[in-house]
Amino acid sequence: MLSQEGEAPRPNLMLTLDDSRSMNWDFLPDGFFSRQGVNGLWLGQDGSVAAFPHDPLSGNGLTLVPAQRREPATLEPIYQKQYRSPDVNALFYNPDVRYLPWVARSGARWSQAVAVAARHDPLTLATLDLTRMWPQQTARFCFGREAGCRTETQDFHPGLYYRLRSGGDPHDPAAYQRFDLNVAGEHAPLSKHPARTDCAGPRCTQAEERQNFANWFTYHRHRLSIAKAALSEALARAVGRVRVGWGTINQPDAWVDELHMAVVRQGVRELDTHHLTHVLQGVQAIQAQGETPLRTAVPSVGRYFRARNDRWNPWLEIPGEADTAQAPCRRAFHLLMTDGQYNDPAPAIGDLDGQDGPDHAHANPLGAQPTRILAAPPRRDGPADQPGRAATLADTVMQDYWADLMPRLSNRVPPTPDDPAFWQHLSLLAVGLGLQGELPATNEAERANTLAQLRAGQWHWPDPNTSLAARVDDLWHAAVNTGGAFYTVQQAQDLERALQAALTQTHGGSIQSGGVAWAGQRLSVDGLTRYVTRYRWPAAWGDVQAYAVDASGEATAPGGAWVWSAAEQLPAPMDRALVTWNGTAGVPFTWEGIGVDNQARLGAPHVVDYVRGETSFEGAGQWFRPRGGHVLGAFVHTPPTLVQAGASLGYERLSDAQAAATYPAYRAARQARREGVLWAGSSAGVLSAFRLSDGREVFGYLPQAGLERMAQVMRLDTTGTAPPPVMGVDGPLLETDAYLQPRGEAARRWANLLVGSLGAGGRALFALALPTSDVTALSADAVQWELTDDADLGHVTAPFQAGRLVGGEGYAFVGNGVDSPSGEAVLLVVSLQTGRIVQRLRVPSGDGARNGLMGVQLLRNAQEEVYAAYAGDLQGHLWRFDFPDADPQHAGVAWGGRPLFSAHDAQGRPQPFSAPPLVGPHPAGGVGVLVGTGRLLHDIDVATSNVQSFYGLRDPTPLETSALDALPVSVDRARLLTQQVQPTPIAGSDGQRYLSVTAHALDPAQHDGWVLDLTVQAGQRVLSAAQWVAGQVLFSSVTPPQRAAVCELAQAQAHHFVLDAWSGAAITTPLFDVNADGVVNTHDTVNLPAGQGVAAVLSTDPVMGPVLGAQAGLVSAGSSSAATAVSTPICRPDPLGKCPPHHCLVALTRADAAHIELCLPDRCARSPDAEGCRDKVILDRIWRPLLNPPVF
Repeated sequence: MLSQEGEAPRPNLMLTLDDSRSMNWDFLPDGFFSRQGVNGLWLGQDGSVAAFPHDPLSGNGLTLVPAQRREPATLEPIYQKQYRSPDVNALFYNPDVRYLPWVARSGARWSQAVAVAARHDPLTLATLDLTRMWPQQTARFCFGREAGCRTETQDFHPGLYYRLRSGGDPHDPAAYQRFDLNVAGEHAPLSKHPARTDCAGPRCTQAEERQNFANWFTYHRHRLSIAKAALSEALARAVGRVRVGWGTINQPDAWVDELHMAVVRQGVRELDTHHLTHVLQGVQAIQAQGETPLRTAVPSVGRYFRARNDRWNPWLEIPGEADTAQAPCRRAFHLLMTDGQYNDPAPAIGDLDGQDGPDHAHANPLGAQPTRILAAPPRRDGPADQPGRAATLADTVMQDYWADLMPRLSNRVPPTPDDPAFWQHLSLLAVGLGLQGELPATNEAERANTLAQLRAGQWHWPDPNTSLAARVDDLWHAAVNTGGAFYTVQQAQDLERALQAALTQTHGGSIQSGGVAWAGQRLSVDGLTRYVTRYRWPAAWGDVQAYAVDASGEATAPGGAWVWSAAEQLPAPMDRALVTWNGTAGVPFTWEGIGVDNQARLGAPHVVDYVRGETSFEGAGQWFRPRGGHVLGAFVHTPPTLVQAGASLGYERLSDAQAAATYPAYRAARQARREGVLWAGSSAGVLSAFRLSDGREVFGYLPQAGLERMAQVMRLDTTGTAPPPVMGVDGPLLETDAYLQPRGEAARRWANLLVGSLGAGGRALFALALPTSDVTALSADAVQWELTDDADLGHVTAPFQAGRLVGGEGYAFVGNGVDSPSGEAVLLVVSLQTGRIVQRLRVPSGDGARNGLMGVQLLRNAQEEVYAAYAGDLQGHLWRFDFPDADPQHAGVAWGGRPLFSAHDAQGRPQPFSAPPLVGPHPAGGVGVLVGTGRLLHDIDVATSNVQSFYGLRDPTPLETSALDALPVSVDRARLLTQQVQPTPIAGSDGQRYLSVTAHALDPAQHDGWVLDLTVQAGQRVLSAAQWVAGQVLFSSVTPPQRAAVCELAQAQAHHFVLDAWSGAAITTPLFDVNADGVVNTHDTVNLPAGQGVAAVLSTDPVMGPVLGAQAGLVSAGSSSAATAVSTPICRPDPLGKCPPHHCLVALTRADAAHIELCLPDRCARSPDAEGCRDKVILDRIWRPLLNPPVF
């Protein structure tokens, strides 16, 4: 909601169908077959044989496979049985399949075939009576490769077909069961297949079977027939989703859209019902003849898309209307379907995939990386130290991939991991019908493993000049080179699924960044790593990547390449260490391990296999949404949380003597950790732990609360589409230390705990106990508890906290979030040991409107024990909760159930709280509470334009004192000092935009605090916690974008305020280097209506992240716990003297990892190494930007 993508234009798709002679054949595959573990070879690979007499498409209707009936059936020729069995010849009639006439137009089909006069092809007049035996047919009958062919006169039974018995040898005549369409009782299997919805009873009748057989004979018998059938079905489902043109590989030169060219018969048009009819009429009329000139046909399609400036330009919104806009982010695909290996002369091109492509850095408005296509695996033919091969099919496609097809058009094509090109280019989607190369590629799992070996340089592409099988791999290689996809189809019924998957490949949202975490002991060139979570929506897949960066946040690897990618390192499906909760304990995420309750939630074992990464049941015609090999889900909102050594929480000062005494040894063990993990939750419903050293997933937790919904949205419906994906594990994570009894152990000890919520993905909390020494050694026992199905528990999307009560145990303090069943605002006190809610601090509900408690902040005493908490609710009330002793039952809402403050704008409209407050000792005594208002929880919130505010309030309750029985304290907005943002922005010489804030003095006698209304933009709001920075307050506001234009990404506008914490006034000395002269001094003042002033507000498009100190280490903005990192000097070293004396140099990180530096007044003199600064700041260990803009 904080970034809005413009409507994605429908992709261009050019269909090219193989119309070579072999497409008339009625057998598949060619020559060799492999069935039930037995390999065989049959006659017919030259296309000189047919299954039925007088077939005008076979090329020779008098060279036939016999169709004899003999008794017993074992005497019938084995070659006849093989050819007429779908278990060997994948094109022959299969009684398990319902055969339909072709789609003729949207919502209509061709007529049902007539069994007594079945056409050999819908477009021919020749027919065959399938319902009777044809006596004494004289023809050249073939009996197999060894037996050969001879002219004989035989009876011909057209209704014969066979099924290979389970486990049978396809070379054994006795292994086949005979069926005869024209023999009652032998016409069909005893039990129909569930797919045979055309049969009314449990067994198909003879009439029903004859009708199905006739439909197969007319519409599905040849290779070209099934290609037409599958294309027709796929295109009918794609109406309104794609723009389509079509052609054939043997089409000679002709004029198409004012361009004289071969192959293309019709240019791309919007696939509406009218265009669908025209495309189907053309495709279904194709006749097969000629050779297989793929190396000539592929570049011809590229020419259609290349550098078009005429009115038929395929990048125009309406081709043919020159005055319509061009869409620079429109994708272009070439879908090539073929049954053979190319046999045309080699083109005059070199080894293009062995060369680096041209650099597009000069035309890169997206800031994408990389900016060129490098000659590296898996694109390169072989090892770098060996010469590549020229003039392969993989070389021909590079011409239209690495070059910009439209140099005059802005480069805004969203890159993906497999297709990094952001310029206009052409990607190849290749469908091989009955093809098998030398490399394993018969299913998605094999293809994924082969590609992994190729990327790693362990395997190499075979030489297409050495074998026909290697030319099949060259077709795959061509698809890989262009960021496309390759589908090999061995069964007729799989062709439609492959085409549906190919069409799905043309869609999907852009790659976006879900969050960033930093790691490294200090900001140094050789010691800093940036971890970025990425996602593609609505395709709902993602990745986690690590980048080596320098002190300025710039990637140090050539081309901005990552150090590792979690998706590339993901273990095999059954090797993934996935666990879930069964209601009482953590259990392995296997069908046998999850238990009967979870089995009921998921419905079938295939769901477990799919989640683990198995690909057998995904895609069109299957159960689950296709993922294209991308198993990891989308990492959208959950910030990546880095867990390694961590920081001390000061628990050696606890009043619990035993816990305090053992904490130092525990901390020492944690500090000795040599390996760490990065935690990230995804839309796949998995919270994954990735090893820092190499990115390999070592553990994954699937909260039980998300299983049922996850299983529902991954399934495809009857139309082949899936429901919109859900967020899965999408809430905040909190790392803490807890003194408890870990699951499976007998005694209490200190444990490193990770507490999380499902956020938008569900209503649940959970806790994982992490191993102290080796944080990667996780098992099912790590799951400490899961909390769900509670009427007060909503979607917890705001940060929560954890701590120990005074003299008591450890608890999580959780605002119950939005959309709870009870609809009330409740602070939930949850035992870290058991996950049980031990106290519910319910606030008054006012007018009865639905409510929810949001971000929580704690007050701790000198022993680091919790004695109070603050949190705001969605109705605009800010509450204090007190915990006077070790018993949570003694806790309550402060001041007899009255809020500290009720926020409303000048018109009296409530201002909701989402972010946790920032708290600290107030100079006048008591507690300073600083917090902003605003919400962004539902789509409807985006358009809200009510004025929101940032408040600096004072709670007069003395520190470490309870307010349960104190006299009511209520801060009135009328007694707040009002500061204003100056309306005119200031353009600095550094290219940034600044604003100023008034500096009115606060009078404690008249003011109980201060308020700043956020009026820079309509819809401005605060969604994250403020930060202390050298005694000042830093907070950020965001303004959600409105609807974005086509091909544009509208990002939220961010404004970053640095103000005096106790008055809200602008700092009186310059903060920013406004004139960009390298120092911050009096020359950086700005002109204001009332005279000279200073810039207090920085306006940016990308959001700012955390403040970086001299030892930034692990940093965060809006983290769930301010006590999760060591107190660190805020000042960065300033050897160049950027800041004046008595000022501290600090830095803000932007979402793009760049830094903005500023100088803040400090209580100590600046020194080059920042030593001696007394002011300290606690830095957290995680960060995610408030915006999720694309990061490439």
